[in-house]
Amino acid sequence: MELVLDIAIILFCFTIFAVSHSLLALNSTKNYIAIKYPEYLPFYRIGFVALAIILFFLYFIVTPKPDIIIYDLLPPFDLLTLIPQLIAIIGLLYTLRQFDLKEFMGYEQIKRWKNHSYNKQELDEHKTLHIKGPYRICRHPLYLFTIMLLGFRPYMTLFYFLTFMATTLYFYIGSFYEERKLIEVFGSQYIEYQKKTRRILPFKLSNLRIL
Repeated sequence: MELVLDIAIILFCFTIFAVSHSLLALNSTKNYIAIKYPEYLPFYRIGFVALAIILFFLYFIVTPKPDIIIYDLLPPFDLLTLIPQLIAIIGLLYTLRQFDLKEFMGYEQIKRWKNHSYNKQELDEHKTLHIKGPYRICRHPLYLFTIMLLGFRPYMTLFYFLTFMATTLYFYIGSFYEERKLIEVFGSQYIEYQKKTRRILPFKLSNLRIL
């Protein structure tokens, strides 16, 4: 009974993080801030990122950690997990190079505000359609490489497994909402990109085309 309660608490806490993160990522939420509190718009992105980090950190602190080990790979098999982890790290770094990290983190929005760029479009996040580099592999390489990094582990506890599965599911569901926003911004250009490039997995998983 205690184990079931622990699992329920873990999933509940992750759901709180996921729902709050998703609500703040909605265009409707940002538009509401832009209309009701336009003076806060330059700080929206950096606040969004900071809150996501804080909430995920709190998730790891407050959730129970059942003392259950799902698997513990023995040598040399444990070392084999380093290969996909290394690929994932390189892939993440390569993908992040496609971004303007200052824009992504919200620094540039504040900089434009300090330079008296009061136009709403200037203060808001500047979006760029990435279709080169890792984005030729799949439409969400950040999700792909993060899943690889989290999934290939030599040692897996129940808590980490639940977090990994919940994160993977959240990435998959979140990709639909993210792509709706991208279609609003880039229109037919993104729709054509969707037709040519897979969502997360760069290859077919049996007959499942949804990934």
